[in-house]
Amino acid sequence: MLEARSFVENFDKAKKILEDIKAVYKGEYIIHDIVFSSTDKSKTLTDELLRLRVISKNIWNEKNVILVIKNTEVKEVGKSYTVPLKMQFDTEAEARKYIDENLLDKFEYCYEFGRTGWQYDIGEDQLDLEDIEGLLSIEAKSKTEDGLKKLVKLFEIEDVIKGPSVIKVKELLKR
Repeated sequence: MLEARSFVENFDKAKKILEDIKAVYKGEYIIHDIVFSSTDKSKTLTDELLRLRVISKNIWNEKNVILVIKNTEVKEVGKSYTVPLKMQFDTEAEARKYIDENLLDKFEYCYEFGRTGWQYDIGEDQLDLEDIEGLLSIEAKSKTEDGLKKLVKLFEIEDVIKGPSVIKVKELLKR
C-alpha cells in the first residue's frame, strides 16, 4: 500500500469532497503508537523502525495489539514500506514481553503518541482523517502510484510528508 500524508488546518474541504464522491465511511478508530528506533545508529527511522500499536477502538479485522518492523521507501509522491515482521497479540503486556525477550538488542524506545481517525473507502483506495494529539492530518492510501497521485490531486493534498509519518509527528509534537 502506498501512502501520502499531509497536515492541514481543518477537515472541511476533505469532508465535502468525501460527501460529493459518496465515499463509504468505515468508522472511527483510536490508536496509541509506541515507536522504537534501531540501536544501530547508522539506521534512521526511515531505514527501520519498530512500532507497537495498541488499538483501543478497532474497526479492522485484526487484534488490538500489533507489533511491526517497517522499512520505508520514499516515492515520488508519498511512501511505501516493507514489513519484515508483523505480529498480533491479545494484550500489550504480551507484546512488550516479546519485545523485551527478542528485540531490545536491536531496538530502543524512541517516543509515543495517540491518534483518533476516521476512515473512508473510495473504491479500492482509502482516505483517513486523523487527529494526532491536536495535529490534523489527511492520509491517502492506494495500491498504485497512479491511484495515490489521483487522490492527492482530488483532495488537493499539499506538502506531502517525505518518509515515515512518525518522523514528522515526532518533530511537530516537540514544538
